[in-house]
Amino acid sequence: RTEVFGSTGRGFSAIEVSGGLADELLRVREAIDIGFSPVRKQDFHVTLQFFENLDRNDAERIAESARKADTQPFEAEVRGLGAFPSEEHIRVVWADVLGQEMLDLKNMVSNHRVEEDNSHDFHPHITLLRVSDAAPRQRRKLRRSLEEFEDHRFGTLNVDRLKVFESDGGYREIETVKL
Repeated sequence: RTEVFGSTGRGFSAIEVSGGLADELLRVREAIDIGFSPVRKQDFHVTLQFFENLDRNDAERIAESARKADTQPFEAEVRGLGAFPSEEHIRVVWADVLGQEMLDLKNMVSNHRVEEDNSHDFHPHITLLRVSDAAPRQRRKLRRSLEEFEDHRFGTLNVDRLKVFESDGGYREIETVKL
């Protein structure tokens, strides 16, 4: 087996977020962040799959699967905020990516035989904040923010390329495929 990347070999396939959509996501993230772990604007993305022990051959297989997928570029609406695992027990605050196309894309590009490390059903989203050790007052404020932005229209995500990233303390792009 080829040596894994970094010290963890962790990685993911994703659609990057940029432009005016990233600006609006940042604006709302800054409005709702009350001292948690914000995702940096340049790191906004929609994760399609997570991987452990990712090596160069795996990354190439994932990219090749995306190249062979019968898909075209498309746009997806980003609207509303949500939380994982629930609004009562907030660990992640995210913006919702709507439309069947993202679900279809994930299924089409997953034919690569690289073992996934996904423990949840796929729900397309863009993570804005990670939450830990929140006081009850902070949780109440976050729930109010979720209500305030529950139908907020962030903009349109241009889905025209899939990227494979290594995630070893930061994100490093290792493959890019135009759709």
